[in-house]
Amino acid sequence: MSLKQLFKNTVKAYRRKRWNKYLDSEINEKEKRLYHSLISQDKSRITSANQEKLIKQYSMDVLGSADFIPGLRSYTSYSREFKEGWIPNNYYGRVVLPSIKGEFCFIDKLKTHSKRLLQTDLIPDLAYCLAGEFRLTDGASVDKKELERIIFEANEFVYLKKNNSMRGYGVSKLDREKFQKCDLTLFGDFVIQSALTQHTFFEDIIPGSIATLRVTTVRATGLLTKNRLSSLRVGRVGDEFVRDTTTLVLGVSHSGILSENALGDNWEMYPAHPDTGFIFKNQKIPFFEIAEKVCEDLHDKLGLMGIIGWDICITPNGSVQIMEWNAQYPGINYTEAMTGPNFKGLQWENLWK
Repeated sequence: MSLKQLFKNTVKAYRRKRWNKYLDSEINEKEKRLYHSLISQDKSRITSANQEKLIKQYSMDVLGSADFIPGLRSYTSYSREFKEGWIPNNYYGRVVLPSIKGEFCFIDKLKTHSKRLLQTDLIPDLAYCLAGEFRLTDGASVDKKELERIIFEANEFVYLKKNNSMRGYGVSKLDREKFQKCDLTLFGDFVIQSALTQHTFFEDIIPGSIATLRVTTVRATGLLTKNRLSSLRVGRVGDEFVRDTTTLVLGVSHSGILSENALGDNWEMYPAHPDTGFIFKNQKIPFFEIAEKVCEDLHDKLGLMGIIGWDICITPNGSVQIMEWNAQYPGINYTEAMTGPNFKGLQWENLWK
């Protein structure tokens, strides 16, 4: 090995070590808060001495570091038992994702190109703004006045989503009046999508915002693409769309059954929706298997290895609409605690070795 290559490897290893230390610090501070939040709500969730022993052994012997203890502790506290096979959030972030996500994972941020990349009509795109030019989905160029006529012909309001938008950030809800007054040049490249109508099941949970079903598919070498983990994000009263700051997250079993509790940002537990009283336990998401198959097929069609989180809306007739997709860092933390371990058989626990 040349001195130049040795130097590059040394610098790369140093940067990785610093990044790992930063990630562990950030995530473990949150994991500690989550654990204390859980036990403050329910003292019986305090981990026992035997559970602590199992957590430490698994973290050290299987995952290779004590840095994963806080995540495993919060999972154990929520589940009331330790489960071998769990993937803690920081292990996922600093070991799993760098190993499994391909070079093209960042293409998910290009909202303006998702429909073309995925080659599907299951995305509710109406038009795009690319380098200041308005284009329809067929590529035709239009001016703002013509764009207004077309998009509001069948829509009372639409959603504008900037490239790189996620978790409700970079999203604007526009009716015709707001559209007319809006300086669209301030948004950079963006997509305009039609409003969606969700199945009554989700309207019963909370009306006013579209509940987002997250289906997380994994495509590994030698294995078929499979949905490994699912969750449902629902809003609160007054939300125009599901926002990261107010959302409640529910785990979804592999048969489409909602978890007993929804979790808030600090893992506050809600057995029923705090605004509507909708009870979550034993409720089954309609057309869940169809949604699962759609996402698995799209992942296969895209041809990328690794993991993709699909955010979808299930409509009244059971059809699926893709709202977002995330190939860069699809989160697992809430759902791995509620329904995991979800990634057994993939050998992720050996990736650090």
